[in-house]
Amino acid sequence: VATNYAYNEDPSLIAALPPSVKLHSAPYVEPTARGVSFSLGWSDRRFNTLRARAAGRPAAARPPEHPPATPSLRQRAARTLRAALNVPDAYWTWFLPALVEARRIVAEHEIGLVFTSADPYTSHALGYALQRSGLRWVADLRDPHTHCHRTHSRLPWVFAIQRELERLAAERADVVTVAAQSIAMILKESYGLQDDRRLRFIPTGLDEALLAGAPIKREKPYLIFCGEYLPDYGDGLFRLFAESLHDPEVRARDYEFLVVGRQEVNEPRLAPSIAKLGLTERVRFVDHLPQRELYRLIQGAEF
Repeated sequence: VATNYAYNEDPSLIAALPPSVKLHSAPYVEPTARGVSFSLGWSDRRFNTLRARAAGRPAAARPPEHPPATPSLRQRAARTLRAALNVPDAYWTWFLPALVEARRIVAEHEIGLVFTSADPYTSHALGYALQRSGLRWVADLRDPHTHCHRTHSRLPWVFAIQRELERLAAERADVVTVAAQSIAMILKESYGLQDDRRLRFIPTGLDEALLAGAPIKREKPYLIFCGEYLPDYGDGLFRLFAESLHDPEVRARDYEFLVVGRQEVNEPRLAPSIAKLGLTERVRFVDHLPQRELYRLIQGAEF
């Protein structure tokens, strides 16, 4: 996408690509007030811009300990409207520009194969459209998206479209790559796939070159959790951490617990439980980090 609204970026990584790798982007307007505002030049509310602005402000106060109030009728209506507009997902405004740009590149370089990775579901639509233009199609399905409530629409008619796009990818792609054997099993059972040879499991690996940096050493020994802390995880991990601190030997080490990932998601989600367990001074929230820096932090962790 030409405009990135949602994720942290590290532009320096582009310099590490070999000259033979060419990057192309297609215009994308996020279908939200933020996206329209930016596209009209009113305000820059992309992730990196907002994060840079926030870095110059005082740290926000910790959220209250009580759970958030039930969404108002207006908030629920806005949420439903957003869900109804995002068909099959929030990247529908990118589909046509991406298809036009892809066809131009294919014609210019005589390309015969397209690789798509999902989510978003729009990637399936793009891959199928290019396959119909005569290309062979490798569809990479990172997760069984229509089987996870967090990764599909709650509106039945939108879900039906998402399900159909996933079926198209699973049935029509020349090769389907998956991140786990279990995903291949789910796809086979869901769509009655007969040809196992089209399903290829590619293990997700570790970029060992990123381990070359020296471990980050902090003032105190620390444990680390990386990624988004999902509500499904509960507070069991932090209850165990709190209980372990009753052990004099553990307490003497003065451990910290680092939660590294989307701070605007992790902190509101965890702060009430952490405060209740008396861990506010021991748990530190760290926002997105460049991958190389994250690996150094992981290397320096005790656990």
